[in-house]
Amino acid sequence: VSASKYRVHKRLNEAIKLVNHLAQKIDKIRLHILGELDEITSESIINLDKSRCIFHGRLHPSHLPSFYRMAHLQLHLSIFDPCPNVVAEGLASGLPVVTPQESGAYELIGEENHIWSVKEGLELKYRRLHMLQEIPKIDLEVYTNVISKILDNLEYHKNQARRRATQELDIKKVSTKYSEFINRMKKI
Repeated sequence: VSASKYRVHKRLNEAIKLVNHLAQKIDKIRLHILGELDEITSESIINLDKSRCIFHGRLHPSHLPSFYRMAHLQLHLSIFDPCPNVVAEGLASGLPVVTPQESGAYELIGEENHIWSVKEGLELKYRRLHMLQEIPKIDLEVYTNVISKILDNLEYHKNQARRRATQELDIKKVSTKYSEFINRMKKI
């Protein structure tokens, strides 16, 4: 599953290419795409094979849990997304989240789940986010290897995702951390 309000830096086009690449090994693979696409993102996928993609559009939040439950993992290839809510939702639903290390999602998945991530070596510099040619491509083979490792022991990774969400992303714990940080800053 992939969920977002899609703009080109979310790299939906790369997710579709990855699913098509994975189809060489996983015959019944499907990418469920939840959310709206902006005009540039829509244009970026026109010439791609979308036969393995199911576009659901914008969904009411109450419908999201059923989609997360039926998925095996979540692709979050976005760059320049400091704290993606959809990643917290995926983890809470027991989805391992595949993401670049140079993203805000990497912090959410936690160091203990580093094998879900790919170090892309992205040069974090100013980019024109509305120009597809400015957005880095992914290494399909590296991402395929990460996904294969997750699928080889899926139940373990689903349990890890849920554990991460309950131990580190619970709103009470997060709000306490923010409060403690603010109090430390007041003392400075």
